[in-house]
Amino acid sequence: MSDKKYFGNCKEATFNHNGQQFTKIRIGLSRDHLQEMISLVNDKGWINLDLSQRASPSQYGDTHSLSHNDWKPDTSQAREAIQSISPQSQSGQPNQHGTTMDNMDQDIPF
Repeated sequence: MSDKKYFGNCKEATFNHNGQQFTKIRIGLSRDHLQEMISLVNDKGWINLDLSQRASPSQYGDTHSLSHNDWKPDTSQAREAIQSISPQSQSGQPNQHGTTMDNMDQDIPF
């Protein structure tokens, strides 16, 4: 993962409406931050952001932070995981659970 990029300012606001108390997060973004966020859009047209509560408010009263989430799955680990749970490996040998297609068919009650 690369260095985290933070955007704008985020403040928690609490208000009453018709006797009910509500909380919302107000987010302020500059034009520069918006342009930078657009440059981070992934190949599927999305950008993932994390809104996190700060340990303590900033000197400007920011209670939350907004950051770019650039996590991507490790496709090699995903392939290995799929192969480890598949009924039969590519070589025709039993998987880690000792299952092959032949003895799997015998376990089916119909």
